[in-house]
Amino acid sequence: MSDDYSDPTVEEHADTHEGFGTQGEEYEADQYQPEPHTIIEHYADGSTTTVTDYNEDGYADRVAHDLDSDGHADTTYTDLDHDGQLDAILRDTDDNGVPDVLLADTNGDGRIDYVAWDRNQDGKIDEVRQDADFDGKADTFAKDVDFDGHPDVVIKDLDEDGIPDTVARDLDSDGVLDDVQQLDLDVHPDPADVNPYAQH
Repeated sequence: MSDDYSDPTVEEHADTHEGFGTQGEEYEADQYQPEPHTIIEHYADGSTTTVTDYNEDGYADRVAHDLDSDGHADTTYTDLDHDGQLDAILRDTDDNGVPDVLLADTNGDGRIDYVAWDRNQDGKIDEVRQDADFDGKADTFAKDVDFDGHPDVVIKDLDEDGIPDTVARDLDSDGVLDDVQQLDLDVHPDPADVNPYAQH
């Protein structure tokens, strides 16, 4: 998607996988092969947990759970900034070996402030909900409707009252948001679109 809503796990080098971080060994099917500074635990039910310390600082940088014993991590916790805290969660909801949901704590306050989905399983982010001001409420919503890698609609709650205030659209699908409108504040949207972390 656009730079304003980029994936915080993406690294800038040749094998970057647009959408959910680096493509390659980390998400290969045979990801449980032993490597330096890795602990692999096998459980009686056949599930596996792999803990890896990539930078040798004594803290886990990646914890992967394979719950259904198929060799693919179903849930992976990662330490994005190598500060000793696992601050991102990757989920493979369709069990194809590639993560399609990302939840991240980008400012280190212990709360999720960035959620991204790959709805059509093409490896690109299609939908984002973000807490841009880190107050515990999602205030920015972006969606790529035509799956071209660029947001087609962006909704923002500017006054932090829990109700979207502006909507921007890419009407001609050129990757540029060219139509911005003020929303009718008397219309109350689905609470899940405003705060995906709220309990219903």
